[in-house]
Amino acid sequence: RLEEFKKEQAIVSQWAYATQQCWITFTHHLTKFSKKVKFEDFNESGLNKFINFLRVTENLEEKTVQKQYTQLKWFMNWAVRKGYTKQDYILRYKVKFKVLQKPVIFLTKEELLRVYNYEVPANQDEVTLHKYDGEEYKKKVEEAGAIAKTRDLFCFCAFTSLRYSDMAKVK
Repeated sequence: RLEEFKKEQAIVSQWAYATQQCWITFTHHLTKFSKKVKFEDFNESGLNKFINFLRVTENLEEKTVQKQYTQLKWFMNWAVRKGYTKQDYILRYKVKFKVLQKPVIFLTKEELLRVYNYEVPANQDEVTLHKYDGEEYKKKVEEAGAIAKTRDLFCFCAFTSLRYSDMAKVK
């Protein structure tokens, strides 16, 4: 029934490519949870097992677990509406997700201008880079033109507040 749900909802809700990919991921998690999962499996115990599976076995971040649960809820509500199941426990089920807000990290004007004005070294020039722990290492520049273009596109997005996906559509 999940494939029927995905086909129907993709048309009704006009799913974007990214949404379709999310449902592919959901299907993957559901299949790994149980190869022969049934609607009746999602009573209180089954919901707890599924959420625990996502948290512990799949080691997913809490926000991702919450998203997978929301998708399950959407699917189960659809199945109840269609008469495929009477298992509607998910409508009454309350689960707490401890989702921490991640801080928004942004560049200051000075940092952005430093990136904007950065001269990309020529191909085969050796540059010194730093790992996260501060350790230095050397590397030869490859594809300087592509690096410069990436810098320019990044700065364009930052200066105009465009998301990358929107900028990619600019002609």
